[in-house]
Amino acid sequence: MKAVHRMSLLQKLGSVLIFLIPVLTAFFYAYTLPVSFDEAVTYLYFTQKGFTASITNYPAPNNHVLHSLLTNATRYIPLLSTLLKLRISSLLFSAATLVVNYQFIKKHFSQKMALSAAGVASVLFLNCYYSYMSRGYELVSLCFILSLFCAFTIIKEPNPNKNWVLLGLFSVIGFFTVPTYLYPFISINCFIVLLQRKTLWKQVLLVGCVLLLVFLLYLPIIYANGLEALTNNTYVKPLPLYTVLRSLPKYYLITLAEITGIPWVVIVLLLLFSCYLIFRSKDKMAMYFTVIFVVTPLLFLSIQRVLPYARVFTYYNYIIVLLVLLPLQQKIDKVPYTLLIPIILTLQIGLVLNFNWKIYSYEDKDNAINITASKLIPKILGNHKYLMNDVLLPYNLEFELKDKGYTHYTIKETSYKKISADTLADYDYIVIKKEEDNTKNKQAFYQTDYYSVYAN
Repeated sequence: MKAVHRMSLLQKLGSVLIFLIPVLTAFFYAYTLPVSFDEAVTYLYFTQKGFTASITNYPAPNNHVLHSLLTNATRYIPLLSTLLKLRISSLLFSAATLVVNYQFIKKHFSQKMALSAAGVASVLFLNCYYSYMSRGYELVSLCFILSLFCAFTIIKEPNPNKNWVLLGLFSVIGFFTVPTYLYPFISINCFIVLLQRKTLWKQVLLVGCVLLLVFLLYLPIIYANGLEALTNNTYVKPLPLYTVLRSLPKYYLITLAEITGIPWVVIVLLLLFSCYLIFRSKDKMAMYFTVIFVVTPLLFLSIQRVLPYARVFTYYNYIIVLLVLLPLQQKIDKVPYTLLIPIILTLQIGLVLNFNWKIYSYEDKDNAINITASKLIPKILGNHKYLMNDVLLPYNLEFELKDKGYTHYTIKETSYKKISADTLADYDYIVIKKEEDNTKNKQAFYQTDYYSVYAN
């Protein structure tokens, strides 16, 4: 039986602050951080081109289809900037995920566990990042938590069909956001079948219906681009099995560090200690939960022979926190609110400061496309002719040009190993990656650690 503890008014205000910190953090960075490369691509390829482009065009995994469709609606919200219109759905989904995660853990564990898990998970690194970023990963996290909520309820109360229908609905939404929702979908279904085998026929029916509906939703893309656009694009091209198996340990550690924002050695030690306590407790549900969510990613990647970006596993922030706290529930429930709430708030503030310390370098890690771009682009903005050699700036640049109302500009992209601005008089601005800059006579108009910018 779950312990019931009443909170004083001051403790209730502290609990509210636990929810406010991640929400205010998301709004702060949504307002202050510049457009990212992926957001610019989303806007240029899908949002501004309308509903049809979003639902039929899949040039790369950049199209998180349902998210792109939502931006087609939010772009018409008045008074907001173009960038905030893109980001508003992620902000709303991040707040919803926080509340649903709290309700899920409160129902199946305890209120103190819920405050602890929801409060900490919401401000781990990639959760902070995608809480405002105009991408589909926050919607994936919401669908995952909702599906996990349904799974725990089904295991304990298998007969009500409502939970099965809801699980199917949330799974379809997750898949329609990103095809890699296959990972959490399989994990959750493995968890259910291990603990609730009497309803296997319902589960088979559920999986069949979900896959059929997902196929129908992606049919416009399959018709326009072919099935290979989803299953065989260059970003999911299988690697040699030996390469994957050899790289998995390092990949696993790097992914843990990136999604949490905490050194992997800390996370590994916490998880090892937690797993030891879980298996020592002989709690069947906790043991199956641990095995499924620790092992299945390794199996997925080995079978697919891929090593995707860490963001594919963003939802694991919630798993990691739950795994760490599961064996500590009885101890957490005994901690008075007067101590527990300050501990959670301290952890949240520390994790938000950690995010702030890391985010600016993180945003520039891919050839300096976001923070560097935001400093460079205002210096060259206008109805000009641009040449960009082997840089990723064109998408951010064009987003800003369109946002500021410029229409008479041209952007040419080249990829020469060596190029000189001395002979390129036909362009107003030439941006060259430093390693490929062979300019001898012309003085750079502006330089960053990555680019040389020349003006004619």
